[in-house]
Amino acid sequence: MEWTSKQELRLSELYDKFGNNYAKIVEEMSSEFQKKFTYNSVRNKIRRSSIIEYIPDKRGEGLFEGFDNDEVFNSYVEAKRDIFDILTMYDEQYKEKDEVEVFVISDLHVPLTNLDALEKAILENQSADVCIIGGDFLDYKSISSYGNKREINVEKEYKKAFDILKIISNIFDTVLMINGNHEQRLTRYFEHKVVTALSEYLDNKHKPLSEISRFFDNVYYVNHWFVQFGPLLVVHPSRYSKINLRSVRNAVEDRIEKEHRKEFREFSTVLMGHTHRMGKALFSGVISIN
Repeated sequence: MEWTSKQELRLSELYDKFGNNYAKIVEEMSSEFQKKFTYNSVRNKIRRSSIIEYIPDKRGEGLFEGFDNDEVFNSYVEAKRDIFDILTMYDEQYKEKDEVEVFVISDLHVPLTNLDALEKAILENQSADVCIIGGDFLDYKSISSYGNKREINVEKEYKKAFDILKIISNIFDTVLMINGNHEQRLTRYFEHKVVTALSEYLDNKHKPLSEISRFFDNVYYVNHWFVQFGPLLVVHPSRYSKINLRSVRNAVEDRIEKEHRKEFREFSTVLMGHTHRMGKALFSGVISIN
């Protein structure tokens, strides 16, 4: 974004006051100039400005601004922030394009992936701007409640997932990832096998896909069951129905009931894997694809 001299001067004053509390600086700048400033634009300008002495550990007022003990381990608070960041990224990089191609894959269940089918799908869609991995990227077979089979080492599962994600991230400019019900196996394992105080820490520390996504600059991981990219909502709920299209209909109804459009923004299409079935319908005016 273009910065005026007046904006940069005010930014230097706010940086002196609030230090590295970029969220507070963004709030103040946006309010004063009636213009939308982003976290990244403010941070990058502070680092590169000729009139601001950037100090990595600079402190200022509002060090604990907005800090709430009840939200320390609230994964939805973090996921909500990540979803808004992705919507902002969409606005800044893709909204003004005449056409944006999005390639969505789901339910790879690494390490049980059909690599031939995956390769075919990627090669046929490699022109896409964005790839969204819609849940169940990992399988976590070793901690499954179905048979409790332990022959697959989780570390090896992560390694294979990393190798696959490395190829995908090299092909597509932007990759988004969300949890599926299989990623939730890790959370449930912590809840059922570890004492509560420690399980909350482990759940916060070891988010399922963070172990592999953190190595890639163009991979954005939302530790939640849905993500929105412009008008497209990709979901992977834990609920499952054997009736074709019932699961995606339930997801659409859930988002409408929970006032998703008010909390985030309008959506016109909901896309879901999860059931390993195919279908398309119109539910409550929303294009719903399984």
